[in-house]
Amino acid sequence: MTVNETRSTSSRPPTSTETACTCNMSRPAYAGGVSIRRAAPVLCGCAGVAAAVFVTLNDPAAPGSHYPQCVFRTSTGLWCPGCGLTRGFHQLFSGHLLQALNENLFVPVALTFLLAPSALAQDMKMGFFVTSVGSGKGADLGGLDGADKHCQTLAEAAGSTGQTWRAYLSTQGDGAVNARDRIGAGPWANAKGEVIAKDVAELHGANNLTKATALSEKGEVVNGRGDTPNMHDILTGTQADGTAFAVGEDRTCGNWTLS
Repeated sequence: MTVNETRSTSSRPPTSTETACTCNMSRPAYAGGVSIRRAAPVLCGCAGVAAAVFVTLNDPAAPGSHYPQCVFRTSTGLWCPGCGLTRGFHQLFSGHLLQALNENLFVPVALTFLLAPSALAQDMKMGFFVTSVGSGKGADLGGLDGADKHCQTLAEAAGSTGQTWRAYLSTQGDGAVNARDRIGAGPWANAKGEVIAKDVAELHGANNLTKATALSEKGEVVNGRGDTPNMHDILTGTQADGTAFAVGEDRTCGNWTLS
């Protein structure tokens, strides 16, 4: 029987005895690259702390304050929704909540928006990996359920908890399943935060799948042809567009039940 490999590997038939599959988190993750995932929380956090310290130590209402004036109020003499926010933050960071709300009722809302970028960056999780080990029985993964369980187990062992994982596999025959239909909407990032694809269309088009980015759940490059040792080939039973093969030649090793 023959089983096709992922787009990031050679198109030649598999030759090794150990089988791996790719796993995708079926819930959407936040987009971003390595720099966003790792640097954004730190940069946002440092900037936020620095700003909070500055505003706390420098009262905007004090004589000789060097804070810029509101252009709208200076031009029209009218208060705008943002007027008093800096004074409100000063009171809030000084521990005076009621005084902060007295300066501007939108202080809590504004603080939420300021913290949102850091929260989003922190929430970006691994959403894709190549299994570091196979089932031990070749392509017999226990069907889709067994393959999903294998992905879930490896992901959780690597620290990715509270997420639902699906093996990127298709099945053939009655009730055929397309791999692209079972992995969520994306985007997906590898264990190092590098984005593989932002959505299903990109995953099956101009994706970022290379040997250097198709990492295991441990963040390791998977040895393939030309490497010593050649660890395994990556099986999907799926066409380039993410759909299952038509009935005929077995491309899924009995829908992942035969070794």
